[in-house]
Amino acid sequence: MASLKRVLDRSTTGTSVAEIFSSAIQGKSILITGIKKGGLGGEMVEILSAHSPKVLVLASRTPSKMSEIIEECKPKSPSTTYVPIALDLSSQKSVREAAASILSNAQIQQIDLVFNNAAIMSIPERQLSSEGIEMQFAINHIGHFLFTNLIMPKIVAAAKSNVKGTTRIINVSSRGAVYSPVRFSDINIDKTNESLPQSEQPAYDALAQTGQTVDPNDSYNPPIAYGQSKTAHVLFSLALTSRLYEKYGILSFGLHPGAILTELSRHLEREEFASVAEKFKSLFVTLDQGCATSLRAGLDYSLGPANYKTDGKESIWPTQISQKLLPGRVIRRWQSGCGSSVRSW
Repeated sequence: MASLKRVLDRSTTGTSVAEIFSSAIQGKSILITGIKKGGLGGEMVEILSAHSPKVLVLASRTPSKMSEIIEECKPKSPSTTYVPIALDLSSQKSVREAAASILSNAQIQQIDLVFNNAAIMSIPERQLSSEGIEMQFAINHIGHFLFTNLIMPKIVAAAKSNVKGTTRIINVSSRGAVYSPVRFSDINIDKTNESLPQSEQPAYDALAQTGQTVDPNDSYNPPIAYGQSKTAHVLFSLALTSRLYEKYGILSFGLHPGAILTELSRHLEREEFASVAEKFKSLFVTLDQGCATSLRAGLDYSLGPANYKTDGKESIWPTQISQKLLPGRVIRRWQSGCGSSVRSW
């Protein structure tokens, strides 16, 4: 096997990661959310399809975008079964319908690997989902939280026959998680920043480094909303591993894939996007390179529940995580909070 040092190199591509760990793809049933050409989800489907997975489940909002990817990938692996599932993460009704479709589909006997990849970023004005949840939090976290828990029987089914730690749930987070903790007392971002407990206030210094000036008297701010949703995604991985690893052997990672120019940035104003792109142009990676961290998290079985990996471009955050990034009191509240908000399913 090729040296793992190559996997951690800044120039490493998802294609090369898949080649190195191809045995972890062959014959597996893999689910990916957020499928479109020119996005991480679509790119991962194309990369994985070249290594003969048994089933690729594509879950996304637009059927035509999934069909486009499937038609391109079929010739690479004619033995692979492709299952498109309509999934609108902003609607819990859609999430429940998508999960029910998966649970009742005889082609999907189990799910070995989940990539919760879909996301939305920097909506200029605050929007609420049909359930009344701030839209970035609804799509980036709550939708995935509900979806993952509803399809858990198929994930557990895979874990029963897999080596401990090889059945995985990968939550694609972002370095944007450093912008804000989860505002547990203000999920919808109704309140001003300064009115929140200190542990829930934005990371003003981190935002300033990207040119974002945040007024303590403001409430909704697109990067803050995005940041708290991505922090929640990391905390979700912490909770999943703490609840599922010892009992079922299921492991979850939250990760930062790198700075990538995709449709995710479509809500940024042109001037704002140009400024950020110029400031951080040395950090941007290609779409193929952007898949490397997600694929390594899913396929490299040497990564265990106590790993923390970073090479300057990418980070994998599992059950032990930098206290600077996520204050311990916030983690404890998430893990020991009340009611269904912290249930694994």
